[in-house]
Amino acid sequence: MKNKVIAISKQNSDSMSSGSIANTAKNIQHLMRIKGVDAEDLRKATGLGIATVNSIRRGEANPTLSTLEVIAQFFQVSVSELVEENLSQGGAKNKSIKTMPLVNLKDLKKFVDEKFAASEQYSTDIQDSRNKSYFAVLVNNDTLSPQFPSGTVLVIGQDEEPCDGDFVLVQINSNTPCFRKLFIEGDHFLFSSILFQQDAAPSLYKDAKIVGVILKSIKTISGR
Repeated sequence: MKNKVIAISKQNSDSMSSGSIANTAKNIQHLMRIKGVDAEDLRKATGLGIATVNSIRRGEANPTLSTLEVIAQFFQVSVSELVEENLSQGGAKNKSIKTMPLVNLKDLKKFVDEKFAASEQYSTDIQDSRNKSYFAVLVNNDTLSPQFPSGTVLVIGQDEEPCDGDFVLVQINSNTPCFRKLFIEGDHFLFSSILFQQDAAPSLYKDAKIVGVILKSIKTISGR
């Protein structure tokens, strides 16, 4: 199971059983306790309504996938872990702390072209991180907002096999690498914008190289 905050499953709100709803509520309550946040803190961090937060943590609501994603993102777990695991009893196993280069958006092309050595490091927990390569990207402007607002850190797995629906970092025609949503149709990789307001059809590029897959997106206080 990949440690992703996004595009983890095709599950929608209608498919959640009462058991999954109850388990999600239990996990959220556990994560709130260990992180030291209350419902109001969670509301502010996620942008969800206070009634939504309270109904989910009490097991009274059948949340949508997008709602689960934003909660999972805040607690730095995957949606599948949030819904399926028992996090209070040591769920989400096989993780280790991984330290990786941290680069700003403006330095991405030089870093990918191996013309830039990152001077900063970033550490986070990664599932099954042995013998794999990672780097982190600090989003320090609003070009990826609202999907990834300024201050977000994106953890990129360079050795991950991309899956349909993943958010990926792709280099097209030797241009500056950009973030796109991946669609797989047979042997073809198609890409679309990650911005909600740009509802364009996925495009097929002759010369496109996937640099890595976004495994985690972590909200920090502010960009640098």
